[in-house]
Amino acid sequence: MGPVFNTFGTGLGMNLYTNVYLDKLRIPIGLDLNFIGGITRAQLFVSFSYR
Repeated sequence: MGPVFNTFGTGLGMNLYTNVYLDKLRIPIGLDLNFIGGITRAQLFVSFSYR
């Protein structure tokens, strides 16, 4: 948890992040929560990389 500074204002942010490994495939999964001025914004991201 830490400070967030963006065009909407300032507030607190939290990021939950993990990696899932399937043989040579890596799948990062994350959730960002931003609490700015009484508004909560959530973002889910999923990606992949292959070696």
